[in-house]
Amino acid sequence: GHIFDALALPFARDFWSEWCAISAARAQRFGCLLFSAYFMTEARCFTRYLLRERLVGLGADADVYYSYWNNYAAYALTRAKERGLTGNAKVVTRTHGYDLYDERQPFFRQQLKKQTDRSLDRVYFVSEQGRAYYLAHHACGDGDGEKYALYRMGVPDRGLGPVPDGATLRLYSC
Repeated sequence: GHIFDALALPFARDFWSEWCAISAARAQRFGCLLFSAYFMTEARCFTRYLLRERLVGLGADADVYYSYWNNYAAYALTRAKERGLTGNAKVVTRTHGYDLYDERQPFFRQQLKKQTDRSLDRVYFVSEQGRAYYLAHHACGDGDGEKYALYRMGVPDRGLGPVPDGATLRLYSC
């Protein structure tokens, strides 16, 4: 599987757009291209899994495809959407750390972010700083509208409710 996926990369449109972006950056080209090839190969394997399990394509009945990380899975879902395999379902992702900041990746570059962003219906952020970073570095849109939404911990922020005196507030975070 992985070998054939890697051999197919030169025939993929996104491979060449990634190559152009990496070449323009002029930094650690070989490493960046190698890591992007790995990323695309993982996405192709994940797409095969989605098809085999009928999670996309004929018989799939999802309303929303949600990727907790904005990584190869989110990229695979956007490619499936572009190929018409997700029906009318929305494709959304959350991004917050290793999948957001360039310096958190090998070779200090996020892979295929613009290619992923162009087909996402929503991108959720846990901080305003993360949202601003994404808009400056990875977004295809201008940040207006609802596509780039701030939802702390993945839910709308409704603020803290009143905590009665003497009550204990327990907060669990994973």
